[in-house]
Amino acid sequence: MSSTPVVPNPKENLFDFAWIPPRGPDVPANKGYESRLKELADRAQSEAWSFEPAQPFAVLSNYLKYTFKRVSHEGKVQEARDAAGVRIAVFNTGLFTPNYEAIYAFFEANRDPARQPWVLADFLVESDRRLSFLLTPQAS
Repeated sequence: MSSTPVVPNPKENLFDFAWIPPRGPDVPANKGYESRLKELADRAQSEAWSFEPAQPFAVLSNYLKYTFKRVSHEGKVQEARDAAGVRIAVFNTGLFTPNYEAIYAFFEANRDPARQPWVLADFLVESDRRLSFLLTPQAS
């Protein structure tokens, strides 16, 4: 009995969907994703995001990747154009700030056709004006 390997859907893989650059000039390129996880952890309600100091955001990383996979599979990644006509995409991370505002991952279209179609621009709270023209993405 042979089995066919399951090939992941690239639209459900966060790293195929978007380039996640470091925030700021002082962050080394190989620490870009970790710097963005720190940014998300700092914005979200306090949680234990790791079980070992060497990987301070391992739990958050897995959570974000699997949340993206789920919302992508469910068709809950919304795409639109902002007021300036720039293509954007957004999904609800399922996380909340200490004030219980939902946190969204916000992407802009990547201008480099050789890379992923989107670039992580920011993690926004529900009240951010950049989300005002979108239908509010539902958490799953």
